Amino acid sequence: MWYLIFPLVAFLIFNYSWFDSRPTTIDFYIQTSFFISYITFVMSIDVATHLITLRENGFYKMFKFISGSKHPIIWGKAVNQVLFIIATIFLVSFVTGVMFLEPAQLVTFLITAIMSCILGAIILILLTLVLMLIPIRQESLSAVISMSFLVLFFVSAKGFAQAKQHYLTSLPMSLSVLPKSEVCLRRKI
Repeated sequence: MWYLIFPLVAFLIFNYSWFDSRPTTIDFYIQTSFFISYITFVMSIDVATHLITLRENGFYKMFKFISGSKHPIIWGKAVNQVLFIIATIFLVSFVTGVMFLEPAQLVTFLITAIMSCILGAIILILLTLVLMLIPIRQESLSAVISMSFLVLFFVSAKGFAQAKQHYLTSLPMSLSVLPKSEVCLRRKI
């Protein structure tokens, strides 16, 4: 529940001005992509931290003794988490999309959000499974990763906003310096 409520409330707080004037589609996609990325990353790390907890409790030895392999537990947790990520991303995308997008854009946005979260979650889960090889306790790993990612999330969002603003202000000036034929070529590309 925390993975759903916190990003949704944070999204609405950061973009409260959109209730007065609707955002452009590009601005909406950019802002929601940060929150969708945050949800996908934090929930994907949950797989590795939970599996590390199982390792600390000696569950793998017992399960391997009974069934002969510990792989069903690992893959079961990964598939379960991917389905939970899809449900969370769908709910966040649907709520924000209904508030700020046209109905025709909502379907495209939902498909894009879910496909990107599936691809990102699978890659992140496979990458974070490497953390099981490191002899580290689950409590310290989870806290450090979540806090550092939240800090990096806000730093990158601020840097991206500044880069976008610089790009938008410098683009018209750079186009006015070019000859007319080059301006036409750049617009076609």
